[in-house]
This record gives sequence, C-alpha cells and structure tokens, in this order.
Amino acid sequence: MALLQVDIDRLNALSTTADDVAKQVDDIDVRTAAKQVAGALPGTPIDSACALATEYVEGAWLRVSWRVGQVSSAIRQTAADLTATDTSFAARLDEFDFQTPPGPR
Repeated sequence: MALLQVDIDRLNALSTTADDVAKQVDDIDVRTAAKQVAGALPGTPIDSACALATEYVEGAWLRVSWRVGQVSSAIRQTAADLTATDTSFAARLDEFDFQTPPGPR
C-alpha cells in the first residue's frame, strides 16, 4: 500500500527514459560532418576553426549526456528511497495497531 501516494513505477520509467535520452545524446556524431566541412577548404583558417568548434560541440554534448544521466540516477535513487520510506512508514503505523472507525451511521 503506497501511503505517500508516489507512483514508483512512473519514477522508474522516467529514469529509464532519461537513460535512453542520455545514450542518444552521447551517440550524436559531431565529428563526421565537421570533418567534411573542414576538408572542403584545406589550408584555410576554416579548417582549424572547424576542428576547434567540433571539440567544443562534442564536449558540450558529452556534458549534456552526463547531466541527463545524473538526473536519471537521482530519479532512480529517489524511487528507491521512497519505496523504503513508504515500507518503513507503513510498518511503523502497523506497530500502533490503529484502526479507523467505521463511517458515519
């Protein structure tokens, strides 16, 4: 019985979705297209500018992927913590052997 009314399954599904997003972002191939652009004008400043821009863009996407992965981990840990808290809270309430009175007569 979920006393805290948190949908643990949905939290876990959100975490899985975030993991998928992180992987998709990590799989973005910046270098292939950038090499084609840089190769179009060899020996010009565009070549080195493209190489530098590629490094920055690649690094940015990797940081996005890492951060989304961190969010996913936090969501997963929250789901686990809430499950443990809910179970513990229910057990503590059961120790009181509290019964709700029947509805109005």
